[in-house]
Amino acid sequence: MQMWLGQFDRGELDQEAAAATTVAEYDAHIAALERKVGQLTMELDLLKKRRG
Repeated sequence: MQMWLGQFDRGELDQEAAAATTVAEYDAHIAALERKVGQLTMELDLLKKRRG
């Protein structure tokens, strides 16, 4: 996120490009969090099966 702010401040990005970059960063972050939730869910299910 810091990178695009610097580019925007230097005039290298217009508002539309900066917004698109922000959306792409958020989408990537959401995807990473969804993968982590899936991994933790699988680990929890495995632990529940072992306990039972």
